[in-house]
Amino acid sequence: MVLICLRWLGSGQNPQWVNYTSGKDINCISEEGNFLWIGTKGGLVKYNKTTGTSIFYNVSNSGLPINWILSIATDRDGVKWIGSYYGLSRFNGYSCITYNTENSGLTGNKIRSLAIDTNGFIWIGTEIGITKYDKINWTTYNTINSGLPDNDIKSLKIDRLGNRWIGTEEGLVKFDGDKWITYNTANSQLPSNVVNCITIDKIGNIWIGTEDGLAKFDGINWTIYNRSNSDIASSNISSIAVDENDVTWVGTDGGISTLYGEEWTTYDSSNLLLIRGEVSVIFIDDSGIKWIGMLAGGLLKYNGKEWSFCNTSNSGLPDNNVTSIVKDSTDKFWIGTTSGLARLNGITWTVFDSLNSHLPYKTIICMTFDIHGNLWIGTTGGLVKFDGASWNIFNSENSGLLCNNIYSIAIEGSDTIWIGTMNGLSRFDGTTWTNFNTLNSGLPNNNINTIFVDEKRIKWIGTKEGLSKFDGINWLTYNTLNSGLPQNNLSTISTDEEGILWIGSRGKGLIKFDGSNWEVYNTYNSGLPFPLVNTIFNDSNGIKWIGTARGGLAKFDGKIWTKYLSIMKGLPYDDVVSINSDDNGSKWIGTNYGGLAIFNENGIPFPELENAGNESNVKLFISRTKKEVIISVPSKMKSSIIEIKDIQGNIVSRQTIEKKRTILDMLDLLVGDYIINVKTDQEIVFGQKVKKELSRKVF
Repeated sequence: MVLICLRWLGSGQNPQWVNYTSGKDINCISEEGNFLWIGTKGGLVKYNKTTGTSIFYNVSNSGLPINWILSIATDRDGVKWIGSYYGLSRFNGYSCITYNTENSGLTGNKIRSLAIDTNGFIWIGTEIGITKYDKINWTTYNTINSGLPDNDIKSLKIDRLGNRWIGTEEGLVKFDGDKWITYNTANSQLPSNVVNCITIDKIGNIWIGTEDGLAKFDGINWTIYNRSNSDIASSNISSIAVDENDVTWVGTDGGISTLYGEEWTTYDSSNLLLIRGEVSVIFIDDSGIKWIGMLAGGLLKYNGKEWSFCNTSNSGLPDNNVTSIVKDSTDKFWIGTTSGLARLNGITWTVFDSLNSHLPYKTIICMTFDIHGNLWIGTTGGLVKFDGASWNIFNSENSGLLCNNIYSIAIEGSDTIWIGTMNGLSRFDGTTWTNFNTLNSGLPNNNINTIFVDEKRIKWIGTKEGLSKFDGINWLTYNTLNSGLPQNNLSTISTDEEGILWIGSRGKGLIKFDGSNWEVYNTYNSGLPFPLVNTIFNDSNGIKWIGTARGGLAKFDGKIWTKYLSIMKGLPYDDVVSINSDDNGSKWIGTNYGGLAIFNENGIPFPELENAGNESNVKLFISRTKKEVIISVPSKMKSSIIEIKDIQGNIVSRQTIEKKRTILDMLDLLVGDYIINVKTDQEIVFGQKVKKELSRKVF
């Protein structure tokens, strides 16, 4: 039992961590009454089917061990069982307990499939076999102690007789609790041994999706559908569902196909523009509405007449691979990802990609601003200059750029751009291109990982074969043979307020170089959590923030090291690739796979209330039980609605004011800070900040 209370938001502690993620990669869906629980690569989403509002759960606000959700099942008590790369999580809507190989009987942490039997037992498909959990004991079945042909479990369903149907990469398995039967291409008509998905229709037929076709099995006979004998969109099947009218819905990497009798209908990008990627899951709710999840394409709703797109992201991030973060002169943040560019202005997101802008390629590697406010973007398809209105593209075909794969960019003075590529170093002064490589310069290697220009306009160039110093005339290279460098392959270069260089290596730690002396920090002699350093950020207080490849984030004040890992709840992933800071001292942290995290040791400042009108007769107060908010509005106010927004500006609840006194139930909302707005068609007439807290918790 969890007891909650509400209070007006005052000067209490704000959350230290906030995660911004993309939920466009849908992996699984479960239903609970009027809500869908949706597992994405960006966290868990509770979606209200009536209002279209969502509550977003991630590692910063829920206790989830990772944002990348692979599977989900809801038991008879409403408890959500969530599978991820980090184990099995039990989530009751308020708090989360995670079971993994270290604290339970689980033999594998990667959980791609879940099923709950009539006894309430949890069946867990891992990469090391199947585990049954009866809420007390853990029992594991694998290739050694059972009839499983393969330990890597891809799918799992239980039929009405209690038989477990198991999809592996070595065939389909039926387990009745005693006997194991394997169906494969050698002993059956199964079109492929790689079984991606399974569903069971209302008369007990087993539908099996493989990488080479769809199969229907009635226990005796097999019926096979593939591209050669049917009009199915693709033979690579990723999801199957059967509706109340006996229409089979099939998700593939080429779109959606439906089968009714012998008639096929296909929806793909040619006739339904909302189809934007591989169909990963098809879910039919109790009302018969179809919900289609895609990889990189988000969630679609089909009510039998109309298709609509449903938001499953708590931000405008194009994807969760954040490669670069820069801030412009107006304090807007620009975030580069592997699927495009996003700009965040307060709580407003603007996305630029190859479809709506002149970005030559969606994968952004690096970015920087020049003193004129131009944004220079390095992509895998060339160099881009964006002045806020116009896009100028430079590539190896239309300019003197050495190569289209841009690894690093640095600005010298007001007009000179240095570009590091996989084929050498390019300099562009706005008119003339000059190129440097191992044949015409002192560069030790053409693979330019990083460039830094210091206050004396000396260029420091990190390569795979050492560190080069170039003053415009002379070249000097430092390597493991002639310096204190522990490794020649260098990843990043930064400088502190004293002009000392801080250099990241790709496996030998962090290096400090004052021009004469070298000092190396590694996992043996310091608190550095991992030896591969991706990025270094020096804040205004002289503190170094170090992003590592698998060790998360480290803070170093010159004496004390502090580590921030994903297991500590807040950092979404331990591969930190970019760091920046805002005027409040909050650190903006870009990760691979985990999206964007904001961190402030003193609490992230709450956004300001939107400009409200002068309606003084709106009253808002907390009930005596401290569990509800009561809104009182004047009778003359018409067409009023109440919206609740979270700290990131997402609308998590919306309802119409149907009478003068309305009770706003916040029971389902996460613990945290919210803004309650009362709105008419024309304006916001009232705004108030409120905090939801746990007063007591008994699990």
